[in-house]
Amino acid sequence: MRRFVLLSIACIFCVSHSLFAKTPQIDEIIKAVQLRSQSAYDSLQSMTFEGHSQIHIYVSAGILDFRKMLYQRENFFRGFWEKPDSLRIVYLADANSAADSAVTALPNQLPNPFPYTHSLSQATSNLDSNLTKTPLYPFSPGAENVYTYRLLYSVGTDENLVYTIHVEPKDNRVPAVIGTFQIDPHRHVVVGSDITLNEACRFSKVSAKREGRRTSISIGGIDDFRIKTTFLLYYNTFWLPARVIESGTFNRMGIRAGMERITEFDLYDINTVAPDTLVNQAVTFQPDSFFQQQLVMLNPDSLERIRKRLLTDIENDAESDDLFRSLIRSEVMRTYATNTKLAYGFDRYVAPLKRIADVVQYNRVDGLRLSYGYQATNLFIPRSMLGLQAGYGFGDRKWKYRATLLHYPDTRQRWMIEGNAYRTLSFADNYPWMSTGRNTLSSFLFKQDFRNYFYASGATLGISYRMTDHTALKLTAILERETSADNHADFSLLHRKDEFRSNPASAEGMFRGMQAMFSYQTFATEFKLELLHSPREFFNSDFNFTKIQAQFRQRFSAVGPGQLNGFLSAGASRGLLPTQHLFYFGGKSFLHYYGQFRGVEPFAFTGDRMASAVLDYTIPGSSLADAGLKLPVITKLQFTTWYGAGWSDLSGKHVPYPDNFSTAATDGYHEVGCAIGDRLNFLRLDVVHNNISGTGVSVNFNVLR
Repeated sequence: MRRFVLLSIACIFCVSHSLFAKTPQIDEIIKAVQLRSQSAYDSLQSMTFEGHSQIHIYVSAGILDFRKMLYQRENFFRGFWEKPDSLRIVYLADANSAADSAVTALPNQLPNPFPYTHSLSQATSNLDSNLTKTPLYPFSPGAENVYTYRLLYSVGTDENLVYTIHVEPKDNRVPAVIGTFQIDPHRHVVVGSDITLNEACRFSKVSAKREGRRTSISIGGIDDFRIKTTFLLYYNTFWLPARVIESGTFNRMGIRAGMERITEFDLYDINTVAPDTLVNQAVTFQPDSFFQQQLVMLNPDSLERIRKRLLTDIENDAESDDLFRSLIRSEVMRTYATNTKLAYGFDRYVAPLKRIADVVQYNRVDGLRLSYGYQATNLFIPRSMLGLQAGYGFGDRKWKYRATLLHYPDTRQRWMIEGNAYRTLSFADNYPWMSTGRNTLSSFLFKQDFRNYFYASGATLGISYRMTDHTALKLTAILERETSADNHADFSLLHRKDEFRSNPASAEGMFRGMQAMFSYQTFATEFKLELLHSPREFFNSDFNFTKIQAQFRQRFSAVGPGQLNGFLSAGASRGLLPTQHLFYFGGKSFLHYYGQFRGVEPFAFTGDRMASAVLDYTIPGSSLADAGLKLPVITKLQFTTWYGAGWSDLSGKHVPYPDNFSTAATDGYHEVGCAIGDRLNFLRLDVVHNNISGTGVSVNFNVLR
């Protein structure tokens, strides 16, 4: 971006000075930081700096489908800034690469570690223009007219005390930030920040263009843009950025691009004359052999190793953020917790379409269900979320509700407490990837409902502990009454002459028991172990069983030009397992293509013990084109082959299957197949052979399945 507004340096250059002997009030802290910021800015006329920057861009398409590091760039630079906003950059060394090549070229992107403006009048002028705008710094003079401030918590004592302050704009039309700033309340300086940008900043465009074996990237901004900055003290006066991490995602039509840029500043020289090497051009490239030799990207083999490692790190960070949220029982709160970080408060900038599935739902029991929910953070308890939801099913004519409270007792968010009180339409979640939104759309379009329902009313109390960034354990006490549910819907937009699959009758009674869950989650590996225990003799439960289930997924390193994925699932039980808690495995389903069989329908096989495995290998058409297969449409396609096997059984202690229910695969089931589809799998042709079809080979054309 040419708009590299170093005027904002004043926002983060704060004079070190102790003023308060006791803890001041929040408004006093804000005012003191503003004064120090303005004083630092007034003392600045120019500045020379040096640094090192890396930017990485990766893309993803489809459901568990295609992920690839698309672009990388690394450089060393020297810059000169002169008041108010004159900037010149010299790149001393630079290397960039597309997915299939390593080249040296002039950068078209400037590192931007100072993404603020210091002027209130500049930030609030021309509010209705369509220009990309720079956000107002929350600690510049007059910023209290734009922002609200809230003290979240403090860390340390005495001279090492640091406050974490949450800032949020009052008016969405003003370019502003949302997030947290770490403040030294004695010196009145900002020592760290972690922020996102509001919608007025208009960061919303990333594009990639492929020409032969090279790929060029254009970034006009990025969704969910996040900037994390660490500051250090220079010249005993100025607090300057030492490390800036910018990251974000870009989502359009199932294709996700992710960006991460790390900029480190090694040297500052304040109020100096511009060196002769910093000529008047905004960007120049003057190679320096010392710096150029340090760029490992010039070695294609090293570049490939770095690309794989970095992509894994980026994806693992995302999985770590979602680890706790995957354990939350309330789907609405799980979605809300994913979109809202506790320190940031309620996310008012998320488009309403993201919550449409929370308002309008459709399935074969509820029919049409309209719901309304309220979610808030830190309403009564710090580091907490409260969720209230109520809805009415026009098919079964029943009200449903749920109240959820989440609380993180510690500031590191290693512990989580979750309480639920509910009366709802529940289901055994053997398909954890099938969201309510997907199930609603599939039911409404095709009469394909992927859940077995029962009514549940009661309460749960759970406590979770995140042992590492990727490992968590949860223990939940459950008290709920479970009753049967019947079909009440018969409409679909397509397949109108078909009938919904019958909802199986449930064993009814009061469930009293415990649930224990262990989860390990990285990008390459997911493992989940769940134990459900309801002993009649200890808990006076109407049920008497123990159920254990394990799920494992592994993304192997790319084999040849494609990607290899493995999926394992197994379960066993002791005692009489109620119908609603039986294990099941089955076939193809709406917008999900991996880890499931393609030659049978969902819920094809059920039992009180089971095991299944699927191994699939996918090759993107672009890889075949690079290998020399020159067909006009080849890059728009992908090719998949797979093998799967499964077994289930209903032990003699169990009651017979209900009518219209799936059966066991006592003799085992296996299939092998190949498929061709578009990159997003909207349209897909499957050729499948299994051991139960009399035709030997079946050919199926699937839309969204």
